[in-house]
Amino acid sequence: DDTIAEHGPFDGAFGFSQGAAILVAYLIEHKMSCPNDPSPFRFVTLCSPTPPLARNTDYCQFLFGSLSPQDEARIRSCQQEEFAHLPGQARAATTTLVGVLDAVQSIIRKPRNFYFDRPMSELPSLLHPELCKIRLSIPTVHVRGKNELSAVRSCGALVEGFFEPTKQRLVEHTAGHEIPRLGSEVRQILLAMEWAIGQSQLSIC
Repeated sequence: DDTIAEHGPFDGAFGFSQGAAILVAYLIEHKMSCPNDPSPFRFVTLCSPTPPLARNTDYCQFLFGSLSPQDEARIRSCQQEEFAHLPGQARAATTTLVGVLDAVQSIIRKPRNFYFDRPMSELPSLLHPELCKIRLSIPTVHVRGKNELSAVRSCGALVEGFFEPTKQRLVEHTAGHEIPRLGSEVRQILLAMEWAIGQSQLSIC
């Protein structure tokens, strides 16, 4: 908010990896808190997003606020088989998140208990389209690599669920978890971004 107030307004935004996840979380939580206000951006490009996490206390309470002491112990056990016995919303959020964390453990170098063995109010709360019914109508370009880890690729599919299907363009490139550099693939992304810009201009005509 401070950045937009100081340097904006901005027509669009471009995010890669955690930056893309932050963009998605920001847009969703803006919609939660100001449902009748226009979006802070008219279009976005999201490259290889990691899991978007919520700061909204109502959503976090929805995921974990009504857990029994037994369920809290299951989360703190950090065991996948224990997560399977959690209530629906907590199970979906924790199972999806731990799959990604396990896949990238060699990069983040943090064990599961770093994220899950903590007070309930501090648990990472995954924004999941099956649990959070907010939908965003701005044009979006989704970019992901065919050689990314499958758990990371699944984050891209999860994020797409928050956006209106008719206002999306998906570009897959041949690299991994990176912004592609191959000329033909860069041109594909640029064409998709030009489409998103054009769609955003139509919406204000």
